[in-house]
Amino acid sequence: MRLHFIRAVLILSWLCISAAFPQSWSNEIDLGAGSTPDMDIDPVTGKIFVVYHDEGLVLVELNASGAIVKKENVSVATADKEGGFRFGATVAIDPTTGLPHICFREPLGGDFYSIHYTRKRADGSWTGPLEIATNLRRAYSVRMEVDSKGVVHVVHGFATEDVFGEAMYIRIINGAEDSFIPALGPYRVDDRVEIAVGKDDVLNIVINRPDDLDSGGPVSYYRSTNGGNSLNKIGSIHYGGAGGRNGNGDVFADQSGNVHFAYGSARDQARNGAQSVRYARYRDGSKVRDVAVSEQGELRDWHQNLGVGSVAATNDGKKIVLAYNLGDGEALFARLSTDEGQTWGARQQLASQSGGSESRDKHVVRAAGNNFYAAYPSFGKVYLRTLRAGGAPPVANAGGPYNGAEGSPITFNASASTDDGQIVRYRWDWTSDGVFDDSTNTPQIQHTYPDDFTGQATLEVVDNENDRTRVKVQVTVANVPPVADAGGPYVALLNQPVTLTGSATDAGVLDTHTFRWDLNNDGTFDLDGKSVTVTFDTPGKKRVRVRAIDNNGGVSSDTASVNVGTGAPTTTKIPNQTVAEGTPFTPIALDNYVTDVDNTPNQISWSAFGNTNLIVSIVNRIATIAPADSEWAGAETISFIAKDPTNKADTTTGRFTVTAVNDPPRLSTIPAQRKGEGKPFDPITLDDYVFDPDHRDNQISWSTKPNAFFNVTIANRIATVAPADSEWAGVSFITFVATDPGNAIDSVRARFTVDPANDPPRIAAIPEQTIKRGETFAPLNFADYINDPDDPKDKLRLTATGNRELAVFINGLIVTILPPNASWLGSETINFTVRDTSNAAGTVAVKFTVRDSNSPPRWQNAVNYSFNEDDTLRIPLADLRARVKDDEDPANQWKFSLAGNTKIKFRNTNTTFNLFAELDWHGVESVQLVVDDGKGMKDSVATQVTVVSIPDPLRAFRVLSPIGEFYSTRPASITFDWEDTADPENPGSTINYLWLLSKNADFSNIIKQVQLANKSEHDLQLDNSIEGGFHFWKVIASGATGTFVESSNFGSFTVPPATSVGETNGSIPETFGLRPNYPNPFNPQTNVVFDLAKPGHVLVTIYGVDGKKVATLADREFQAGRHTMRWEAQGLASGTYFVELRVTNAGKLLFEGRQKMSLLR
Repeated sequence: MRLHFIRAVLILSWLCISAAFPQSWSNEIDLGAGSTPDMDIDPVTGKIFVVYHDEGLVLVELNASGAIVKKENVSVATADKEGGFRFGATVAIDPTTGLPHICFREPLGGDFYSIHYTRKRADGSWTGPLEIATNLRRAYSVRMEVDSKGVVHVVHGFATEDVFGEAMYIRIINGAEDSFIPALGPYRVDDRVEIAVGKDDVLNIVINRPDDLDSGGPVSYYRSTNGGNSLNKIGSIHYGGAGGRNGNGDVFADQSGNVHFAYGSARDQARNGAQSVRYARYRDGSKVRDVAVSEQGELRDWHQNLGVGSVAATNDGKKIVLAYNLGDGEALFARLSTDEGQTWGARQQLASQSGGSESRDKHVVRAAGNNFYAAYPSFGKVYLRTLRAGGAPPVANAGGPYNGAEGSPITFNASASTDDGQIVRYRWDWTSDGVFDDSTNTPQIQHTYPDDFTGQATLEVVDNENDRTRVKVQVTVANVPPVADAGGPYVALLNQPVTLTGSATDAGVLDTHTFRWDLNNDGTFDLDGKSVTVTFDTPGKKRVRVRAIDNNGGVSSDTASVNVGTGAPTTTKIPNQTVAEGTPFTPIALDNYVTDVDNTPNQISWSAFGNTNLIVSIVNRIATIAPADSEWAGAETISFIAKDPTNKADTTTGRFTVTAVNDPPRLSTIPAQRKGEGKPFDPITLDDYVFDPDHRDNQISWSTKPNAFFNVTIANRIATVAPADSEWAGVSFITFVATDPGNAIDSVRARFTVDPANDPPRIAAIPEQTIKRGETFAPLNFADYINDPDDPKDKLRLTATGNRELAVFINGLIVTILPPNASWLGSETINFTVRDTSNAAGTVAVKFTVRDSNSPPRWQNAVNYSFNEDDTLRIPLADLRARVKDDEDPANQWKFSLAGNTKIKFRNTNTTFNLFAELDWHGVESVQLVVDDGKGMKDSVATQVTVVSIPDPLRAFRVLSPIGEFYSTRPASITFDWEDTADPENPGSTINYLWLLSKNADFSNIIKQVQLANKSEHDLQLDNSIEGGFHFWKVIASGATGTFVESSNFGSFTVPPATSVGETNGSIPETFGLRPNYPNPFNPQTNVVFDLAKPGHVLVTIYGVDGKKVATLADREFQAGRHTMRWEAQGLASGTYFVELRVTNAGKLLFEGRQKMSLLR
């Protein structure tokens, strides 16, 4: 039975490795002659930027589809002509601008270099180079990143002796060096430095030193979570079995917080001491995974004898590409992992030759979304390949077609766009001119066209894998006619010229306009022009019309009046005004209400009439109106007469209204008062100091603002003032506030003075002074207890009376008390008197006690306790000690116990006093809680302890059979047995059992379940719903009280599938695949199942963990279909074995897969 249980546990370690992840890299894109590329991707636009060396520095820009958009020589970097063996320059994209930043080297001769930084401006020019490293030996390895805030992070290496050196981190903000951190390492200049910025701008740096050490050369990882203010050294990332030279580390940080490393090892124990390329995964500075990616014996011997790789991952870190060379300047391969680097697919060749120069002329792999990019040198050129590792690109749907009018917003809706992931950005080119004008993360946007338009707008949608799709939509924007304005009204003199000026507003801000005038509004337009000059030969009010025509044919018109007169002034209505009582009317500029073609405004004289309660004042043609009585409210119509120098006149009117408002109360000065300390102030009748034109005195409420020195009470509008401190003397002001029923207020300050008087000294109570026999009293300083507001303490006199046997010595305010002899015991109360300079006195009585050397502790209070049946109550000793008073003995010597207890037990620990009861007992018991001071003196307190009844759980039980059973042939039924259980609280009661069957050890997916009463066995009929393979079962029991218990173990069994084992030629699978073997674990036989999408030669081989072949199941041609092979593992030891499937056709590999199996004896 134990062996079966072990088999069930071992099934939890079962692991299925899928080794075939298809890669479909694009054809190579020829970037041009050169070497040593570096690359970065713009996360917003998907643009690809590659920099490489070709007798200078070349920058290539490609769009998201991989088409070359621009290729240029970096004009400010002509000094950096070296690549290959001397490493190369670096490029990084600023996500805030989409423009590249570059760091390049300047060779100074004799292996000395300077490093410069430049960035591209929006106009396409480059900033002047910023020198960030000067005259450093072998400073030719440099890498750079730009974070989400546009901050530039650079790391470079240099030599201090021979090949040994260090690396330095530099931060650049707004084009200027901001800070640096030196002495990073250890580092060797014949290897690389790399840098990556990930989620939340966390900075990751890897520095290599490929020393040939048994423990492995260090590959150091530095991390910063504060934007480069400091760097935390995580340590060397290589695993313990990577010996010899380790190095050529690359780092990539995804947007989910994962950090990915590729590094090489010269002696990898996981590859039997051969060289390898490994993948390491970190999160929050801790290693998650470290696995070898290259196969054993796959890599060649070369200069450094370690693997050379570059790594990148999707945004979520689930898919990873690692590209590596087989040897120095040999073929370049890539492998893909789709399970966070746990397993890796078959390799795919990217180039038959790539790089060289001790791996310094290296390839680089980067990713954006679910797209991977590999830039690599090959046969003197630089190439780029792309790999899509995610779902399908988004489907763009711009909606529409759209119709609107110029100057009015049109709502564009791309919500019908779809993606198998998530669309994160919508970009709009409103006229399809190739320039995207707006970008949002929501599908709806409004756009206003400034002019009429007929054409197409372009929508580009970008998903979370950085894939993008464009679509065009028809847009028709109609012209909007202008709104004409004829100006006016105009005033003209008979037979004298007058200028008419028109204008127009237009929603189409780019429209132009022409104007035509109809001078008598008869429908015939007489003159053209925005402004025209005309004369009228008859007096009266004329109506003219202007027509505005925009350049798109839109037309509108407007009319204006022309008042043709003979010279008398003409007035217009003066606007009415309404103000609240106490608020002035707005002055009236009368010039605005008169026209006179013969005279200027200053030649017009004005007068007014019709007013009774209002006063009208006219000065310089400005009329001012005010009530004669400030408390008046009402309305009056006033007539205004305008008269020219020839006494021709016209009259207009205006109505002026004053609305009544509440007036605030008005307070007069409250007389100041002055009293001596302890003397009361005179009461204040507040009615005497208030006037309110709207309310009676008894309608006024009174209050005061807070005052720290006086208390003020107001009753029936009588204020009483008293000092807050009877001993206070000084001057303070009290602010009295009067409020009327309309909440209008007024306030006034009154001065109150208290003259000082002498106060006797005050003595605070002094605690009893107690000592043990043979000790002496500490001196008592009365200065700590005396307060005299009038005299300093050194001027006070202290005397004592009432002592009989105790001796009293007084020095100033310090008192010393001495017992008559060393064996004296007893108490005396002594009276002390303190007098000030005016002989005012204060007294206090102090008790002095000499007691024996030890007194018992004393409980200060009683506390009752309760806890659950069969539980333990842990009372902190600190809580018990806080309830005990003992001034003689330290608390850590006290001991606690119980007395009078029968059912309740106790136990002491170093920190707690524990209470518990007899098993299954509950009830209430009264006990004595005892404290011992450690010297035999005790005290006790009555305590009630309650044990709360808790129902007992059901008795534990186990499943019996089957456990780990293997059925070589499929039985018709299986009988399941388990132990009985019982309810201790209800002996003989019904027990219900729930029998559960699952394919998972955690029972996350229940296949079958059956409920049984008082029955500890179940027969299962194996119908077709029971699949072949490994199964788990367990039982859950429940009692009448609602308690339940799960079986302490679970059972397991393996059955073959309902169909027979053999070769299946039914439906053709769509893909090749090696399926999980069954049963697994197995003893001694298992079934290997594989799918063939096409006919081919099949080789099925079994290997041990040491790589040695132990069996060949098939080596022949198979037809397409699903096939099953049985392996008999007779005579082999327990352990892990691998089954490998290789499918070829005409020498071409169609599929390769590997599966882990567990043999249990």
